[in-house]
Amino acid sequence: MASMSTRYEAVLETCEPYLVASSHGAAAEPRPGPPGVKLGALNRLDPHRAANAPFLRLLQRLDEKNYGPADMALPRWAFYDCGEEPGGLFGFAQPVEQVPQSLRDAIGIEPDYRGLVPLSMLLAIPMLSPGAWHVYGLCSVDEAAAEALQGPLLLLLTLAVGLTVLGVQRAYGTTQWGSSELAAYGRFAPLDLLTAWTPAHSHPDTLTWRFEVSPKRVVAALADGPPTAGDQRSTDWVNGDDETVLKTLQTRLDGQRGIVTNEDVGRQHVWVPSHRPSSVNHDWSAHVGGLELSAR
Repeated sequence: MASMSTRYEAVLETCEPYLVASSHGAAAEPRPGPPGVKLGALNRLDPHRAANAPFLRLLQRLDEKNYGPADMALPRWAFYDCGEEPGGLFGFAQPVEQVPQSLRDAIGIEPDYRGLVPLSMLLAIPMLSPGAWHVYGLCSVDEAAAEALQGPLLLLLTLAVGLTVLGVQRAYGTTQWGSSELAAYGRFAPLDLLTAWTPAHSHPDTLTWRFEVSPKRVVAALADGPPTAGDQRSTDWVNGDDETVLKTLQTRLDGQRGIVTNEDVGRQHVWVPSHRPSSVNHDWSAHVGGLELSAR
């Protein structure tokens, strides 16, 4: 089995893991971290406690920074009703005194704030099927943390540890084709594609996906080099920015009336050349349900 890259040591040594979850929700009993990841004490924050409100407001600001420009930021009530109460929010944080002033200013931290500052966040909501969770949001302070914590690595570590701590066995999600988050999801497995073009969403250029979570895949995702979880990969390309291509693929999905897996889609891939963060320097490509997303 592949071993976890030492690139994540800076995050694990300087950041603290946190979990926001109700004592009545699906994340009330968090699981241990993944193999090879030595987590410090997990900061448990109950959204029922008024004293945790300042930290929860910072989580919402982190969400606004990432999803606000696309008009997809969650309102405060949705954080509580849809995430904190039934599900969980996992991420990494630092005590405010360790956070550079430039980052405090970027997040909008009040001068008198004392406590943890969230630097990354995975928001997941349990579904009806046992072990199935909808991954609603994955974000981090990429630009501000790129130098010290290597933002894309912080994002991937948050996803890997969060899925494990929450006990996710099958992850579902909706992601825009142009999102850099796809590179993180694609590290775990070829994603089963449920939709390629989604008119039911306010952003129809959204794919709906799922993948099975396993300890082997988590460890492989955190290793150096290409994913090594034993998943089949292929090499053809399709431009993910081409609306006609995505609509054609959706027509195929509609015709098959079900989930299209790697074998069903065949050797088709998605190329999104304009969305790779400049700070990313990986020699791997993320794979999406028999579709490949090149993060270059």
